[in-house]
Amino acid sequence: PSPEVQPLFRTNPEAFLSRKIVVCEGKTELGLLRGLDEAWTKSGQPFAVEGTALADGGGCTTVGGIAQSFRALAYQTAVFADSDRPLDVPRETLEAEGILVVLWDGEIATEDRIFIDLPWAGVVATVELAITEHGEEHVRQQLAATLKISPKDIPADVDSWREVKPEAKLRQALGETARSKNVSWFKRVDRAAALGAILAGYLDEIKETDLARKIGEVRSWVFNG
Repeated sequence: PSPEVQPLFRTNPEAFLSRKIVVCEGKTELGLLRGLDEAWTKSGQPFAVEGTALADGGGCTTVGGIAQSFRALAYQTAVFADSDRPLDVPRETLEAEGILVVLWDGEIATEDRIFIDLPWAGVVATVELAITEHGEEHVRQQLAATLKISPKDIPADVDSWREVKPEAKLRQALGETARSKNVSWFKRVDRAAALGAILAGYLDEIKETDLARKIGEVRSWVFNG
C-alpha cells in the first residue's frame, strides 16, 4: 500500500476487499453492528452479500478523516457514530463528499440510546449481559454510585429495578453508568457484539424509536444505497 493508505490498511485490512464500508466511530458501534450482522446472517441477509465491511473509526477525533480517506479511494462510505461529542469532520462536509452520516438524534451516546429505546425486557437482557461480563456486585455498585444510593437498595432481581427509581430515571442512569470511562460495560468489540445480538431480537417491537430507525438506515444503505 502507498504511504497514505498504510495506516488504513494496518487498522482495517479487510475493508479493502469490500465495495462499501461503514466506518464505526468506536468499538461499541463496531461491535454493535457486528452482532446485528451476525443475527441477520441467520436470515440470509449478511452485509457480506453486498460486499460491505465494517471499519474501526478510532473515536470521534478520527472517524470523519478515516471515512474521507476511504471515500477518496472510491469506496462507497458511511459513518455510524453517536452524537454526544462533535466529530472531527463536520457532518455537512462528509455528506457533501457523498458519505452517509448516521447519528443518534440529540446529543447522546450509543449506550444512552439503547437504554432509552429498548423495551423493558430488552433493558433487563442488556443488564444481565453486563452482569455476565462484569459480575453482579460490580454492576450494582456502579449503578448505585450513579443513582447516589446504597447497593443494598438495588435488588438482585433485575426485572424489579423499576421499583427502585422511576423507570425514566433508571434508564438514564443505566446509560450513564454503561458509558462511564470507569465502567465501560460494552466498550469492547466482543461485548458490544453480544449487545447487538440482543438488539436484533427487539428491533421489530420498537420500529418508531430512534434506535431502530438509525440502525435501519444503516442496513438500508448497505442493501439499497
